[in-house]
Amino acid sequence: MKLTIHVFFILLFMAGCHSGQQVKPLKPIHVATGNWQPFIGEDLPQNGPVAQMIASILIELDYLPIFKYYDWGFVHTHLEAGYPSFAFPYIKSEDSTTFKYSKPIVHIEYVLYYYNKTGHKVYHYKTVQDLVNSNKHIGRIRGYTKFPGIDEDSVYVEVPNTIDGFKMLVDGDIDFLIEARPVGKLTVMSSEIPADASDFCYLGQSDKPNTPDDSIFVKDLPFHIKFSPKVSDEFVDNINMAISTCSKTEYYKSLTEKLRKTQQEFLKAYLFSANHDLIYGYTTSDIKQPAYILPLSTEVVVTQWSKIFKEAFNSPKRSVSGFRSQVKIMNGPLKGKTMWVANEQIELSKK
Repeated sequence: MKLTIHVFFILLFMAGCHSGQQVKPLKPIHVATGNWQPFIGEDLPQNGPVAQMIASILIELDYLPIFKYYDWGFVHTHLEAGYPSFAFPYIKSEDSTTFKYSKPIVHIEYVLYYYNKTGHKVYHYKTVQDLVNSNKHIGRIRGYTKFPGIDEDSVYVEVPNTIDGFKMLVDGDIDFLIEARPVGKLTVMSSEIPADASDFCYLGQSDKPNTPDDSIFVKDLPFHIKFSPKVSDEFVDNINMAISTCSKTEYYKSLTEKLRKTQQEFLKAYLFSANHDLIYGYTTSDIKQPAYILPLSTEVVVTQWSKIFKEAFNSPKRSVSGFRSQVKIMNGPLKGKTMWVANEQIELSKK
């Protein structure tokens, strides 16, 4: 668990949204959430665009937001006990009679991801019930709601987090994974996922041969602030009024636009050639025949460094030539693929 507050952002917001008004002292308030990039994250600027939305709403009510990061399951379990008092973002789900919810703060597409390395998996589910009847296992991240229309507990397998969920898809432990489409899109580009990004699809994906009715499995869902049942109705009403007020401001609208464009930042490297030779990609670390040709300045994330970078360079006659590291391609025609490239063609900063 970590507490995060960005005073600089708050001062900017107050200057921009409360100009001409007398600024009141802000009362500190703890806000529970979890890492969910690209929307929310301890390492994102000002905790990410959704957190900035929440901050603007609370500042409207003269509160100083202090974000506490938890496991999603922890938040769900402890909200009922009254601590924390509220958390975000949540879909209004089957527990809506127990908990209280705000007005929607943002809409995000939810989908069912699956692993399709061979490219031969084609699912033809005409209805959600067809999927339920197929006896497939659906990964549900701890603390997440069920997929709309799929209420049977027997089809769900609880997974710890998004990264582990995609790993379970690769290993065949689950058939589908519930996740927000943008979150999944960025996760499969992560160096932690042992597969090409192009090996993952989701039901209803427009450029893949899936169900005939795309809308069945692509859900544009509203996300809310979720309150403990012990929170007063007056406080929830005040939050809803603040949402209505803030959603009309240019600042809030700019955050909504930012959500559409936001991209996760990676620690990047680049491929180059001192002699402007071709850059080759290989399927293994030692195979002689290259499988790919890559453009100069291709962006990559190194997923496995060659041992030569980790060991002492004992011999003055030793050369790095011929050694390779594994990378995941971040842009260009081979974006998302994992391959091996020569060490001497990896540069950590673009010149």
